[in-house]
Amino acid sequence: MALLQRLSGLALVVLFFPACGEAEPAFLATDDPYVGTLDVRATPSNGRPAMRASGEGSIAFKRMGGDRVQLIVHGEVAGVPGQASGAGNAGFIAEGRAGPDGWRAQTGGIHIDIDAQGRITGGGTVQQDRYMLSGRLMGSQGTLVVAIEPGAAAAAGPSAEISSFRFTYALERRQMRGDRAPTAAGRGRGSCPHVVYQPRMIANIGDGAMSTVQVPVCTP
Repeated sequence: MALLQRLSGLALVVLFFPACGEAEPAFLATDDPYVGTLDVRATPSNGRPAMRASGEGSIAFKRMGGDRVQLIVHGEVAGVPGQASGAGNAGFIAEGRAGPDGWRAQTGGIHIDIDAQGRITGGGTVQQDRYMLSGRLMGSQGTLVVAIEPGAAAAAGPSAEISSFRFTYALERRQMRGDRAPTAAGRGRGSCPHVVYQPRMIANIGDGAMSTVQVPVCTP
């Protein structure tokens, strides 16, 4: 009986603690956020030169319990052609499942895959708008590109003169202590002396439902 109890305990250990070869991918190894710059390119449908805007962007992962992990992409850009103004106008959230082979989400008409090496692929159609996602998240830095082609539903709206949008996030990972990153001068991809978490209203990429979430934001 004692031997059976020991074997049962060993089985539980094996079940709840994955083998060394099944460690989480580098982009999920810590809860530290990716922060940096966001570049927006809007291509007019009349053939004129593309319009550009820039701002701040970030990516964070929030563990929801079990293997459920929420991806939070946030961007703050002023004066994006064809887009409403205001904080958080260039981001989205998506809830997926994580494992040794990466992170995957299917929400509405959008699918997003991040493999174990951090390569991002995905896309789909929501309300006739076509999305394409690409990029890569590594242990110390990351890039995300979100391309959007407005559909017929946007023809009568403010995006009528824009044939496509391209949002490029160029980010570096910041080590957090509590809810604030260590004081340091910004280097590389833009200056970001401090990082704090602040609430923002962000839409779910699949159905557009708005939620208030905590996002990493650069502060002076």
